[in-house]
Formats: sequence, structure tokens, C-alpha cells
Amino acid sequence: MSSRGLRHLMEKNFVYASELLQHSVCFAIAVLLCTDGTRIIRIGATLVYVVHASVAHRFVKMSAVHIKAYLAVLFMIGATETLETRHMDPSDVAVMQTLNAVFRVGMVVLHMDPQIHAVGQMVVSGGDILIKILMHGFTPGVVAYVWVEVFVATGTVILSISLEYYMRETLAAQFRSQDAETMVAGFRRMLRGICDGEVLLDGHLRIQGPCGCINQILSSHGDFEGQVFPSLLVDCEEEHARFRDFIATSCKLCACPDMQGSMPPCLRASLQSEQSTRVGVDLFHVSLSNLFGSGEDYHLLALRQDKRARDWSLGFRVWGLQGLGFWG
Repeated sequence: MSSRGLRHLMEKNFVYASELLQHSVCFAIAVLLCTDGTRIIRIGATLVYVVHASVAHRFVKMSAVHIKAYLAVLFMIGATETLETRHMDPSDVAVMQTLNAVFRVGMVVLHMDPQIHAVGQMVVSGGDILIKILMHGFTPGVVAYVWVEVFVATGTVILSISLEYYMRETLAAQFRSQDAETMVAGFRRMLRGICDGEVLLDGHLRIQGPCGCINQILSSHGDFEGQVFPSLLVDCEEEHARFRDFIATSCKLCACPDMQGSMPPCLRASLQSEQSTRVGVDLFHVSLSNLFGSGEDYHLLALRQDKRARDWSLGFRVWGLQGLGFWG
């Protein structure tokens, strides 16, 4: 997976998060205005609001490097909050600790880099705990405060790891899906040049995508997308059982490393047209494991119509056109 793509995704996430969080900073400033001894923190919160409002309205564009530097500034503001509120009353301390926790979760949402958060979150919480112990000792209130800080620090670090993992997997799945679509489209186009047609089936043997080749082979005009492929076979339980056994055996062969360089297995089968006539075809099968990240086996079938039946059908059409005066 491209690290450039991940950085680009994080930059877009920062803009989207700024659009949402810029208004929540206003509520935080309103709370700080009602709390004594938070002058420096108010200034910091105002700067945070200006940055996010500028990013949200596209006045400023932040790269991944700039976002990391900005995150370091936010951690410095968090450390300032610890020093400025060390003499606060217990009731005000509870309010500030709540704001601090929300603030730090918001930092994870802005930029989910586990390396930065593992250092920054632990340093902020560790410094906060150390100052509270030095100022007030091991009182019951301080012990409760310490447990909350430990919970916030570990929780934010785990959250950053989880969100980054989710973002990486989402981006990787997107790349895998695009690669799979390109690969399958190339396979199908190649097969059209050497066979009479091709069909892609999902794990339940349902036809995926358009399949004009079936209409051509069966001389029909139906829409077979989403239809179970065995239903196109002649109405015979033995024929259906042969087809399913063929798919199961071929999947086992495709999973065997020694068979990767061999020819795909082939099955002679009979399709049933709208006129209830049998059309003989040779089916070549290749199993595509975990296609599109679905976790199931897809099946690519190449169809080659029986040459004698095809020549007979073509001769019959020419005869009919001659009889109508449309052919030489």
C-alpha cells in the first residue's frame, strides 16, 4: 500500500475533522470563560479555533508534516493546562479534566498517528500525574485523578492505533478492489478474443455483470445478470450435479501450486435455449480466490460453443435468409 496515499487520506481527514470540530472549540472556550485561572488555555483554544476555521474554509492547506507539527503544539497546550490548573479547586479540576479528555480524543480524530500519540499522550498524562502528586500527595481524590489520566492516555493511544489500522485496511482494500477489477476486465477481454464468451460467477454461482455472450449462444435477448448459472443448463439433475462437481474439483486444482501452470479443466455441458433446444458448449473454469476482498471464491468461465452445432445453426440461418431472398 502506498504511504503517499495514506498521507493524502489523513490530510483529507484533517480537513473533514476541522469542519466538524471548529464549532466544538467554541463551546470549550465558553466553558473556559466560566472557569477561573485558565487565561493561557483560553488563548490556546482561540488559536486552535482560528486554525480549524481556516482549514475548514480552505484558507490554509495543511500537509501531513504540518499536521504533525500542529499536533506537537496541541500537546504543548495540554502541558500548559496542567501547569496553569495545579492550584484549582476540586470542582474546577473535574471540569478541566473532562475538557482535557475530550480535547485529547479530538486530537486523535484530527490525526491518527500512533507514534505521535504514544509519546505525546503518555508525556501529558505522566506530567499531569506527577504535578498532582507533588502538590497534593496521595489523597483519595488524587488517586482517582490518576486512574482517570491513565485511562485517558491508554484509551487515546489504543484509539489512534485502531483508527490508523482501519484507515490502512480501508485504503488497501480499495487498491485491491481496483487491481482485481482491472485484472478481471483484462482476463474477460482476452477470453472474448479466443472463445465464444465468458461469464463471471460469484461464490453462489450467480452471474456477475453483463453477459451478452450467453444471448449470442442461446440466440436470446434476456438479462441473465444475478441469475444462477446452473439454471441455464438443461433441466436435468444429472447435468446440474456434473457441473457442481466440476466446479468443486476445479477449485481444488486451482488451489494446488503444482497445477498453476497447467491448462484449465474443461466440461462438456448443454445449455437450454428459449426454444428448449440444447446447445452444446465447452466450459473452461478458473477459480479466483478472495476476489474484491469478498472472502469467497469467484469463478471465471470461458464458453466455447460446439463447432458442429454452431456451423449447423449458421447454416440454418443462411438457408432461412436465402429462402426469404435476403441472401445471394
